[in-house]
Amino acid sequence: TVIVHRANALDTLICEVRDCFKGLNEPPRGYPVDLEGTPNDLCFLRRGADGGGVKTKAVIDTEHMTWHLNEAEEYAQQQQAVLGRLGFQSASIVTVEDLLAHEYSEKDVHRSYTAWITLLESLGVKPKHRTVMNYLRERVGSYSPPEEHWKAIWNVGPVVKVLKENNRMDLWRGTTGFA
Repeated sequence: TVIVHRANALDTLICEVRDCFKGLNEPPRGYPVDLEGTPNDLCFLRRGADGGGVKTKAVIDTEHMTWHLNEAEEYAQQQQAVLGRLGFQSASIVTVEDLLAHEYSEKDVHRSYTAWITLLESLGVKPKHRTVMNYLRERVGSYSPPEEHWKAIWNVGPVVKVLKENNRMDLWRGTTGFA
């Protein structure tokens, strides 16, 4: 049994805003806008051809941002507890960042290898270690690293302010443009 999640809660929140996720009985996350700041309703369609190449940024609701970051960070542990109550006592946790790290840099191949071996073994697959390593090495550099957060967030200043006030700048990727 395995749980796969994003380790960076800010990445999770940005995607949820741009994809228009709305949870039941949850505070608002924010809303998506185009590069001019005009709200759009592409939501999940922004990811495909139907998005028409429109770049979408997130306007994050900073009043509720900390709540959503905490929820995202607690998700894997909550799911592990649920699985434990259902009789799955040894659920492994693997992060998306670890699974995909090899795509950006040769130095992270071993990090991805470890995550993929954990994932496969947790699913009951006996992996061929050399095959997994060769597969990962063949794909080094196949994608660019995730973009800096300021490129995905419309209201950067208020978001950075909340992160700083809560000592959560560890979630921020890239420069802020602020002192």
